[in-house]
Amino acid sequence: MPYLSCQHCKREYAEDTRIWRCACGGVLRLAGFTPRFPRPEIRKRPATLWRYREALPVQEDTHIITLGEGMTPLLPLSWQGEEILFKLDFLCPTGSFKDRGSTVMLSKVKEHGIEQVVEDSSGNAGASVAAYAARGGIE
Repeated sequence: MPYLSCQHCKREYAEDTRIWRCACGGVLRLAGFTPRFPRPEIRKRPATLWRYREALPVQEDTHIITLGEGMTPLLPLSWQGEEILFKLDFLCPTGSFKDRGSTVMLSKVKEHGIEQVVEDSSGNAGASVAAYAARGGIE
């Protein structure tokens, strides 16, 4: 069962505890979560980040908030005589790679029944969080 663990003092909290730091001031991380990768099932799913849902910390599919993020193409190009791959994340729904984090974060927010969020950003993180919150009916 997933839980929160302080990286400093090792104190443990229930996974649904609504805190962002340990009482000691330490950073919390998700623990007790072992992702699975059922390859035959993954191959059958739509090409979004959520095809790997067993590796993401959202318990129920009904809480998933998605705009079709992830799986942006890699474009092979030559640059200064080297072959490199460019990841075209501007093709994400809000034009930013931050959609990958927003879909998971806002899905978890929805799972916990939280109805309002605040994002301190004037850039693409703010746009991404706003888009996913709106999709999920979160103010």
